[in-house]
Amino acid sequence: MEQQKTRYSFVYENLKNRILSGQVLPGNHLPSSLRLCDEFNVGLPTVRNALNSLKDEGFIEIHPRCAPIVRRCNEADFFQGSELSVLQQRDHLLQIHQTFALILPPIMSFSSHGHNIETLPHYNDAAKIAVSEKKSGKWRIMSDLGHDVLKCSGNPLFNDLFTIYLQNGAFGYFTEGCSFFRDRFLQGVPTVSDRLIEILKSDDPTYKINQFTEVYEWLSDAVLATIKHLEAECSELPLQSVSDFTWDTIRGHNYCYSRIIRDIINKIGLNEYPVGTFLPSEAKLSKQYDVSISTIRRTLSQLEELGYSRTLNGRGTIVLVPDHSNITAALQNQALRRQALHYLHTIQLMVLIIRPSALRAAKNLQPEDLKILAAHAQKPGTILISHIFDILLKRLDLVPLRTILAEAGRLTEWGYCLSLSPDKKYSLYLLNKKGMQAYHNLSNNNLKAFAMNLEDCYRQLLRLVRKFVVDQCHFNGALAVRIPDKRYVPTQTILK
Repeated sequence: MEQQKTRYSFVYENLKNRILSGQVLPGNHLPSSLRLCDEFNVGLPTVRNALNSLKDEGFIEIHPRCAPIVRRCNEADFFQGSELSVLQQRDHLLQIHQTFALILPPIMSFSSHGHNIETLPHYNDAAKIAVSEKKSGKWRIMSDLGHDVLKCSGNPLFNDLFTIYLQNGAFGYFTEGCSFFRDRFLQGVPTVSDRLIEILKSDDPTYKINQFTEVYEWLSDAVLATIKHLEAECSELPLQSVSDFTWDTIRGHNYCYSRIIRDIINKIGLNEYPVGTFLPSEAKLSKQYDVSISTIRRTLSQLEELGYSRTLNGRGTIVLVPDHSNITAALQNQALRRQALHYLHTIQLMVLIIRPSALRAAKNLQPEDLKILAAHAQKPGTILISHIFDILLKRLDLVPLRTILAEAGRLTEWGYCLSLSPDKKYSLYLLNKKGMQAYHNLSNNNLKAFAMNLEDCYRQLLRLVRKFVVDQCHFNGALAVRIPDKRYVPTQTILK
């Protein structure tokens, strides 16, 4: 199994990236230790270890009873100040901005709906700097307001993605270190900051997403134009460095056993491990997932607690029809409730981003892809939507978007959902009915209807799982996970 980041390394790398990306400038404060504990959901020792490492490397100063202060950066590594660094990562930068131009508009529109932005912590600062003539630093204030807006959704994954965007988008360089970008794209009235505030004040979701789409596409085009200008001005283009885009939804928690549990339940739902058969031995599972025997035993113990299996002495672990009362009892555990919310939040994210992702990938589909889907459609018991998703992933030309979609898709596997259904056959019928609609629309080149079909599938999944968690498990906290309706899509979708 892929090695997950430790909690310490997750906090350390996140804070270091804030400094290197220019989000927090020298002389300014990082959040306090207690705020960092709350933000990363870790203990005080973990935060202190990360801060001490940053102090030892010369990035911050730590004084008693004060939040850490950013001290200095190694200019050779300071991304925002280096034109060479931008050119070395030019393709990666373009893909970052093109990816988030697709997924941020529906996320921002959904998160801000029904909220008065004037009550948000950073609204006043953002409103003041929007009308000021000062250009430097505006993006930091607006990004703080963006984080406030995304927190309104209650979905921590949205803020995770926004943080990645800010840390990988070289905003410091473009807005402060590049005169071409400043003079060409930051002039005029209204400014980008003015427009963002005006958009957020609107109560019309359709207007919001159209305007957000226009702004983020404008920004992506501006980055493209700037990079082309830099290339033209450079006598010898540097070789591009390999940029590894990653997204870890576990947020630094090394819960290997949770991922194994989800995978095994998914396979039970897909009948790869049929009810009444035995799971592979502990030794085989340990080898398969590349974890210790103790981790496998902890996994099997929780599977039994959830009612999916029972370990028989000397015989192995047999697969059972899950008893929902077991799941109800297990969800009294706070850790399992957090995992349930994480699952719901991931589905919610998929509802919002699958449509623009599908439209982007659909233009790259090949004739053999439709032949593969036609063959899967004829197989009994198949989950056609799962095969459609796999093909879309293969045809996505934006690496960051493919990474985000793959991680979210891995955590929302259909077999896991089917295992929760009280009528698995009927749920599979409904799912495949929508899958066939998507396939036929794709075959007829009706891409908008095809993308809508996929969105409807995930919306149905979110509705089904949330209803189960609330009605059967009596976990009313799941009601806070809103189901996005069909308004969060631009009326004119641009395929670039």
